[in-house]
Amino acid sequence: MSWACPEAIWFAPLLLLAWPLWKWRERQLPTLRHPDTRFLSTTRTRRLWLARWIPLLGRGLTLVLLFLAVLGPRWPSPGSRLPSEGIALMLVLDVSGSMGENDVLVDGKPATRLQAACTVLRRFLTASDGANSRGNDAIGLVTFAARPIEVCPPTFTHGSVIYFLDQAKPVGTVPDSSTNIGDAVGVAVDLLERCKQKSRAIILISDGEHNVPVEVDKDALKPRQAAQLAAALGVRIHTIFLSGASQDAAQQAEQQRAKATLQSVAQMTQGVASVASDGDSLTQISKQLDALEKSRIDTYVYTDYYQTRPWLTLASLVVLLATIVLEGTWLRIDP
Repeated sequence: MSWACPEAIWFAPLLLLAWPLWKWRERQLPTLRHPDTRFLSTTRTRRLWLARWIPLLGRGLTLVLLFLAVLGPRWPSPGSRLPSEGIALMLVLDVSGSMGENDVLVDGKPATRLQAACTVLRRFLTASDGANSRGNDAIGLVTFAARPIEVCPPTFTHGSVIYFLDQAKPVGTVPDSSTNIGDAVGVAVDLLERCKQKSRAIILISDGEHNVPVEVDKDALKPRQAAQLAAALGVRIHTIFLSGASQDAAQQAEQQRAKATLQSVAQMTQGVASVASDGDSLTQISKQLDALEKSRIDTYVYTDYYQTRPWLTLASLVVLLATIVLEGTWLRIDP
């Protein structure tokens, strides 16, 4: 149940004026003066009791019904509900130097890790027929290497996000080509905080561990610090680790550390941690995340309601009319 005009509750204290107004009305009723009332009967009959209280109760009930009519209690019609796509989603994409490695297959063709990630994200935003697949979701984009870049705040114009994905290129110069996951997540969380949607999430795609040098950014957030901030604000972080094919023991150890970090970030925010090694697995993961976020929407927008305001207004008029009729006939009190 909801209220058509909940602000009317502020006028509820005015109902307390009914009793003093009623006592004032009783003092204004016509009376007969007589020097001796001892001969009058003092027996209180049921009819006399009703004649005293029915007018008060009738008018009080009329006021309550009118007040409820102003509030307007209503119930949504189940047949008119529509799913509410109230998601604010930030795509946080790694564009560090390692994302330029050409070791991922997309549709059977070799591509860089960044190209594979951008291709899958475009499919994530666009249905097979070219239509918008994310409905009314507000989606934004943050890219990062050594420093995060606020490319696009959450918007309903998803074509803008796709345009910026097409422009993404890996940063190839050291030390700007390092990876600053913590600050990128922090920027994405800040952008989501400005959105009105209750359901908010981040999809983070990276292929390396957080390794931004101190000389580049000495105050950079650690990934777990950013995850704590996101968790405190109710933002879920889904992570996708792009694992390259490497036989070098040092690189494998680095990948394991990076994967563990991303898993920790996802767990701290109740998100999903995934690992992708090629375009097909990346596509499958994006479909799973797409379905997961849509399934979290359990609220609905209703286009029709069962309105009680007309019935409450009618009931108040009937009660008032019945009270007046009884006062003038069966419950009439002569001076």
